[in-house]
Amino acid sequence: MATREEYLVQARLPAETALRRHPFYQGKVPIAPQCPIRSRGDFCWWCILHFA
Repeated sequence: MATREEYLVQARLPAETALRRHPFYQGKVPIAPQCPIRSRGDFCWWCILHFA
């Protein structure tokens, strides 16, 4: 079983990674659907299925 210190090291990893990557991405994260969107109706269904 992992010790408290090992859990803390794992918990700090995302913050350290974010600080290293921030200059490259400039705080922007690309988001793209995994299916083709042909109309506004398609986009609405995509939002409902993925964010509900």
